[in-house]
Amino acid sequence: MIHRNHELPAAMTDRRFAMPGALVAIVVAAGLGLAAPRALATPEERVDALAEAIVETGNLPSLSIAIWRNGRIEYARAFGYADLEGRVPATTSTQYRCASVSKVITATAVARLVQEGRLDLDAPVHGYVPSWPEEPVITARQLSGHLAGVSHYRGEDRIDRSRHYDSVTESLDVFRDSERAGPPGESYVYSTHGFTLLSAVAEGASGTDFLTLLEEEVYTPLGMTDSGPDMRTSPGPNMSTLYGRNRRDAFEIGQPEDPSYKWAGGGLVSTPSDLVRLAGGYLSDFLDDELVEEMWTTQRTNDGEETGVGIVWRIGEDGQGRRVIHHSGSMGGARTTVAIWPETGEAIALMTNIVWPSDIHLTGMMMMEAWREDPSGGLEVGAAAYNGEMVRGDEAAAATGELSLEGESGWITTPEPFAEWAGDLTVERMPIRHIAGDRYALVSPFGLLPLEIRRDGDRVIGIMDRGSTRWGFVVQGDVR
Repeated sequence: MIHRNHELPAAMTDRRFAMPGALVAIVVAAGLGLAAPRALATPEERVDALAEAIVETGNLPSLSIAIWRNGRIEYARAFGYADLEGRVPATTSTQYRCASVSKVITATAVARLVQEGRLDLDAPVHGYVPSWPEEPVITARQLSGHLAGVSHYRGEDRIDRSRHYDSVTESLDVFRDSERAGPPGESYVYSTHGFTLLSAVAEGASGTDFLTLLEEEVYTPLGMTDSGPDMRTSPGPNMSTLYGRNRRDAFEIGQPEDPSYKWAGGGLVSTPSDLVRLAGGYLSDFLDDELVEEMWTTQRTNDGEETGVGIVWRIGEDGQGRRVIHHSGSMGGARTTVAIWPETGEAIALMTNIVWPSDIHLTGMMMMEAWREDPSGGLEVGAAAYNGEMVRGDEAAAATGELSLEGESGWITTPEPFAEWAGDLTVERMPIRHIAGDRYALVSPFGLLPLEIRRDGDRVIGIMDRGSTRWGFVVQGDVR
């Protein structure tokens, strides 16, 4: 049984689904019908059902979720265990590693300094960090958009992952002499080190050490009481245990790295509730509207190519074509995402305490859709055989199995090509949850995937399209 705890306080582009032309399906007989009328599930019940299915299918120790809407947290619940051995239930106060979502917290502090006139995004970094070389000239704006030419992790970095770094200045020594990725502005090169340098810029602009700056400019004004640095020597009573994977099995990471060399880019901890409070700051008057739009406008390389990244935030669309601003992160014992829908004033955050090769940003977007939508009217298919095809890149293979739908929920057996895709995370059956209309969520071992299932005469057609990976199947029988 999955433990659940809750409180209810007072871009990557995902294309619309389309039938891939290359998918050819063989029809197999089955009994089909329309769903019988049923009581509508509440938004809380819909998200709960998805979360419980994800924890089980993905074999997660815990999953914590928060949703921001109408200017407040409307949903905050935790599932599973913060510590498996001690059977310590996860709660909405359980802290998780932010991983690279730390970058959006850092960018928010930087934005506050810009708003207060203490930092110029386009001024040379050397003016704020005299110990950093004057040439080549790079700026805080370039650092925030991964355009500064600072490399990500390299072999020549001097990282001691067991050492506690006492200051941002010490952390600069980790990569100061490492080879650069290229001239500033030439190309997008994702860099956590670049955010360590950005935190040094913030210190120089404010005259305040970085962790204190976060408290004063972000955590305190937004009420983020469960956020701070990942202190490996004393992680605190609410910090989740960190897990790795051996195939599907979770194991406790015995000696997690001390991330003090990268506070700004991957060394903070938080909760989903705090992360959506941060998102709520972007949807209020915490930051000027013009500055927020600047942060949510794509930067460009020197030759004018859009990167899809603004001031750290990634810019894209969800499955219904809505603009969504988001960021995700992954590191030892953590997978995290936060997403904001500017036009509707909504946000969602998900966090877990295990290494999880997941499509977590898409999972968050689909959970938000489940929160909004009415799932009534799903099809009913009683234990029917299906035939179809799965295409991965240039290779296609037959994909057959069994499908069962009962209106709002169902399952599908995992065909061999999908099992090869899922690797060690493969499960025999994957749950299916109806979202609305023809849209369903396939609960895969690596998160929610969009699945279109529709009637076509006396057939039911299913399509999953993830760009280079497409799966189509058909079931046929009497439709009542």
